[in-house]
Amino acid sequence: MNKCILVLLFILVNISSKAQLKKESKIVVKELPSLEKVLDYSEQNSHLVKEQNALAEHFGQSVKVAQKLWMDKVFMDLGAQRSNNGAVLNVNNNISNSEFNSLSFQAMNSFRVGITVRLSLYDMVARKDLIKQAQYRQVAAEQHSKFLSQDVKFRITDLYKDAQLAYKLLSIKAEKKYALFLQKEMAEKEFQQGQLHISELGRITELASNAFAEFEQASTTYEKLYYQLEIMLGVSLKDLK
Repeated sequence: MNKCILVLLFILVNISSKAQLKKESKIVVKELPSLEKVLDYSEQNSHLVKEQNALAEHFGQSVKVAQKLWMDKVFMDLGAQRSNNGAVLNVNNNISNSEFNSLSFQAMNSFRVGITVRLSLYDMVARKDLIKQAQYRQVAAEQHSKFLSQDVKFRITDLYKDAQLAYKLLSIKAEKKYALFLQKEMAEKEFQQGQLHISELGRITELASNAFAEFEQASTTYEKLYYQLEIMLGVSLKDLK
């Protein structure tokens, strides 16, 4: 009686899981684009590299500012004035001294320009050093940009190869799962026909379950690496194909 109940339980479990196993026997996995495309995109669009390139441009402008710093000591004064009440004394030499010269009011305009240069001894001596200092900062920033570009490529290559390996392992696990799925189906038919002992059916069922668990673990590992690569790049990998 117990054996019959156990057989019925095997049949019910197998029937309920059979449709699910058939559905998952063939998998659709997101494929990786080529490594060359991934590296080209990372070099041009990495946030770290862009930030460092902007910093290098900033120091490049600092060099120009240091070269023009002497202009900070040059001052120019400009001014203009207009008045409608300017008094003008008209002198007429033909009249006698006892008579008054004429006095008139006219609009008067005035304009002034002045340039002042103040240079200290420090400005004269330290100017070249300030320029060199700015140039060294620019070179250091440019070299750091190259380092970051190489570092990003290194990390992305490492992650890409891990994802590539996970993809190959997933394919192997998928084939193993599908093979054991077929083997389990055959074992069930043989068991129902009385050609296979229940212990052998249990062994094959356990192997199929283990293969399914290994496949799920491999699938999770690959998806994690796949999405980590997308996060690092900041773009969907489908757009790079």
